Amino acid sequence: MRHVSLSWYDLAEVHAAHDALWRAIARRLRDAGVRDVPGRLERHLDYVAQWNEASVEHRAQLWAFLESL
Repeated sequence: MRHVSLSWYDLAEVHAAHDALWRAIARRLRDAGVRDVPGRLERHLDYVAQWNEASVEHRAQLWAFLESL
């Protein structure tokens, strides 16, 4: 299972906005044929561990996708 998080920026007062943002991103990913797109943001994961686990290639691909939105 893949995980997705905005933990560096996910302050309590913006949870609802981040949830809406993720739903829109997830919908676009699914429409583009991406499988196993998480349905919701994870809020319990450590952001430093997540960053260290992600490959440079993965981060570059994600950044390119976000810029295309």
